[in-house]
Amino acid sequence: MVRVCQCKCGKHARNYYTRADYYLDRQELAGRWGGSAIGKLGLREGDEVARQPFDLLCENRHPLTGERLTVRMKDNRTPGYDINFHVSKSVSILYALTQDSDILAAFRWAVDQTMHAMEARMRTRVRIGGQCSDRLTGNMGWAVFIHLTARPVEGIPDPHLHAHCFCFNAVFDPEEQRWKAGQFREIKQQAPRYQALFRQLLAARLGELGYGIAWRGEDFEIAGIDRALIDKFSLRHHLIEAEAQRRGILSDALKDQLGAQTREPKRPDLSMAELRRLWWQRLSDEEREQVARAELRKRRPWPGDERRRHDRDGDDRRHPLNGRADDLHDQLWQRQRLAAHERSRDDHERWRRASGQRTAPAWSRRARPALPLAGRQRLAPPPVPSPQQRSNGYAR
Repeated sequence: MVRVCQCKCGKHARNYYTRADYYLDRQELAGRWGGSAIGKLGLREGDEVARQPFDLLCENRHPLTGERLTVRMKDNRTPGYDINFHVSKSVSILYALTQDSDILAAFRWAVDQTMHAMEARMRTRVRIGGQCSDRLTGNMGWAVFIHLTARPVEGIPDPHLHAHCFCFNAVFDPEEQRWKAGQFREIKQQAPRYQALFRQLLAARLGELGYGIAWRGEDFEIAGIDRALIDKFSLRHHLIEAEAQRRGILSDALKDQLGAQTREPKRPDLSMAELRRLWWQRLSDEEREQVARAELRKRRPWPGDERRRHDRDGDDRRHPLNGRADDLHDQLWQRQRLAAHERSRDDHERWRRASGQRTAPAWSRRARPALPLAGRQRLAPPPVPSPQQRSNGYAR
């Protein structure tokens, strides 16, 4: 999910830094700078966010010199916009329980690519000489804060991987050679489009890692994580839905307001290690097996994947919405490969049940060599068998 929320108060904007107070091994990660406008201000994209420059930008001042950026300095000035990204619950659960750093890296990459897509369409107003139009600037600056948990229910939060990208309301106009307020209206209107882009990018990158992708409507879940397990870690969502039903609220916008009214304060005293211990205690043996099976599907890239990843990431500023044929081909190829693996596993299970045997046919046991990851041995998925191999396996 992608949401674009206007921030109307500088004090509220500064709280993004205060809440993400760099608790190592806590529930929030250190913020990082993003966007080409950050470089124009003397900061470096990708560096950790420091308190003083962040506060100065929220106050419409240069982060290094303290000088005023844009002309308008009124008290009711909009300091920026919070663009937040939320992954599906199964992704949050898998990352929280396994701490697979590749999942977090995939999430960061998808957020970064989507934000640069928004940046490429950033505009500013033009009023000089009686004009009343907008001009494309193609630059924007933001700070990314990644949170790992949802609001707690009865003191304990559920896993919820999401990011707050606070975009400062200042863009550089190359024609007038000065800083001006940005036009975020188009970005807000196109939020569903950017949401679709974010989901496609994240699903593609997780699929490259070997995780099964199960599309359900416009969103996806990790294959193998069933609905009961997802509901077990969606207590906050169920609480809001129950309260909305009690009050007769049907609008999503009103439900968002209800969520803000009923949320509990966060528990920064709980470390992620303590929370993982509590989360694992909730799981049954069958649910633990679901998580283990989903994790075992992760693999090293297949031949050619590294080349594709290098070609795609070689130019991080390339607009991900430009419709290039190689991107579309990679997405279709990835989905077809995942679908082939799903069909292969279904064939294995049907053969096992029909034959009454506990072991799979010989052709399905020809797996790739064990891959040492995080100190443990894991098997990559077996190769997709041909129709002749499958028929031979049934005959045996």
